[in-house]
Amino acid sequence: MALANILKKTPIAVDETTNIGAEDFRRDYVDAHRPLVIRGAVRHWRAMDRDDAYLVDKLLAYPVQPDIIPCNQRGKPDLVRAKQETMPIDRFLSCLPDTERYHYIADINMPPMLDTDLGDHSVFSVFPIWRRRTFWWGKDGQMSFLHYDDNENIMCQFDGEKVFLLFDVTDFDFMYPRSKADFRSVVGQNGDFSPSLADYPLLARATPYIARIGRGDMLYLPCY
Repeated sequence: MALANILKKTPIAVDETTNIGAEDFRRDYVDAHRPLVIRGAVRHWRAMDRDDAYLVDKLLAYPVQPDIIPCNQRGKPDLVRAKQETMPIDRFLSCLPDTERYHYIADINMPPMLDTDLGDHSVFSVFPIWRRRTFWWGKDGQMSFLHYDDNENIMCQFDGEKVFLLFDVTDFDFMYPRSKADFRSVVGQNGDFSPSLADYPLLARATPYIARIGRGDMLYLPCY
């Protein structure tokens, strides 16, 4: 949460619930452009019972292309120097303990052999979430560039915990976008995730929000 510390603001917690119907979800969150955490939303899915050995067995004939991200001098992922490499899934798993590099499967299409491990939820009727399903797998400490998504997302967490630092779309002009057509900010593009307000003074006008999801939770993220 280095960026939140620089802003000298305590992030506002994203709304949470354990149950919500489709119409309430549409009205209060999708139409209002507000994120939402649904605790325990996917605990009934088969994917919750799967482990690393199961994934290796299912994906052994399905090569993956993880991002390989070296660590900077502070031991954090240096996203600027990231490269991709195609490898079998068992090799990827053996690379996860690497202390000098991060190996991260990010935003690949969901392998079809895992489809039966996914379930349903009432909020999926609000928009066609099944038009694209993606698969992510990494280790603790992984980071991403500051960006906006051009599609609505529902993130489902099957293991571990993920923390999201979020900003409302109304703060777009304070986030130093590279251009109106580009959904990535210039902040952090040089690999520095602790920017100075002296360099980016408009950041002081942005309001940070925070969402933490753990095993079995779901997060709805509005699009830009």
